[in-house]
Amino acid sequence: MQRLTPVSVVSAALVLALLRALPAAVAAEPTSPASSPATSAAAPGGVAASAPTRTLVIKPLVDALDDRAEPMVIGGVQASPGAYPASFQVTTADRICTWFLVGSQALLSAAHCVAGADATEPVANVELPMAGKTFKATCSISAGYWKDRSQDWTACRIAEPVPVPGTGGTGMVGFEVLDGSLEALAVDLKVEISGYGCVTPNGAPVPGYRIGTASVRELPPDALLPQAAVQTPNAIKLAQSPAILCEGDSGGPAFRYVDNIRRVVIGINSRTLIKSRISFLASVSTSRARTFLSEWAAANHVTICGLHPQAANCRPS
Repeated sequence: MQRLTPVSVVSAALVLALLRALPAAVAAEPTSPASSPATSAAAPGGVAASAPTRTLVIKPLVDALDDRAEPMVIGGVQASPGAYPASFQVTTADRICTWFLVGSQALLSAAHCVAGADATEPVANVELPMAGKTFKATCSISAGYWKDRSQDWTACRIAEPVPVPGTGGTGMVGFEVLDGSLEALAVDLKVEISGYGCVTPNGAPVPGYRIGTASVRELPPDALLPQAAVQTPNAIKLAQSPAILCEGDSGGPAFRYVDNIRRVVIGINSRTLIKSRISFLASVSTSRARTFLSEWAAANHVTICGLHPQAANCRPS
């Protein structure tokens, strides 16, 4: 039976080349044993909040690339750093994850990028070096994640507003925008996947950021994660067309383009079955996703592009 792989999990041997070029996180990777049990604080909307004992240091895409971009999404093409100023990466001993900003104090990725081995272990914190300053963020995941892995979202509150992505560059300026509903999605729709990962199936990850096109195969609530013991109503199933997610792409945004410039995030890179040529996203547009994000935002007094009309400095969508 083919193993369902979180797209961020790679062996330590595979990331040696990347670690020489990119800074490692300052603490253990998410699946390593925590030094102490999590202490949970109840939060609105079933948001699981823990007292973190680990901190991940993420790096802006434009810094991580440093003109050395290599294939990441299998079948994809090299991304222009200026086109993705709101994207970031983090590298640990055996994990690479992609992150993206959806507001001046809102950072999103996959839950399995920050979660421990189970619900008793703490969720990691994040530090973001940007514009000569280190911004600290506290992350939360959905309390339902441990039973339903299609709730593969983490939302991290940045303690103070970060600069608007792309300011001073040559690309598009602004924070990424979440898709407002599932209505525009359809089977066979071409979407853009993005992230850090490997060149070939089971190959070593290399520095860089890739984008590629995949086709929607199944929509929520019908898409089922393989080996899932319960329904996974927030999953979007993608087929390789010609691109597919690879190990290392976890947490990256998947886009639906409105036109050549305007785009919205439809989901977060979650799982991949490379041999079967299929990948899975955690939708950001289902009712459960929007409830999680809305209640997290309200509890943390932040706004999210695509979710709140008053959100500022959003990309055109």
